[in-house]
Amino acid sequence: GDVWSKVKRLSGQEYEVETENMVAAVRGTAFAVRFSNGTSELFVLDGVVRVKIKDPETGKLTGFETDVSAGFKIRVDSQRARVYQDQKDLKKETITQTDLELAIIKDNLGTLDLPF
Repeated sequence: GDVWSKVKRLSGQEYEVETENMVAAVRGTAFAVRFSNGTSELFVLDGVVRVKIKDPETGKLTGFETDVSAGFKIRVDSQRARVYQDQKDLKKETITQTDLELAIIKDNLGTLDLPF
């Protein structure tokens, strides 16, 4: 499924979106999460999202986490979730024009305060 989130600044609180293999935690940002066939995709359109990797079999956090900034995306594959150890394993890529055409993003870009 797909989720679009636009979160205003929260005072001392955290907002999270959880899939089988990751947790996306934010404070004041806009992002989209897609999960399909064991792969989570995160697209950050504004702000910064902290990604925490989960073991899909146990549902427990693996201890590896990373920040993803606006303009970037990542993919987390359930088959590899246990082996993510550092930044090299979890590649951050630039959001492309093709990504912006995904319905979950395209339908919500107009809600951003700043043009992407």
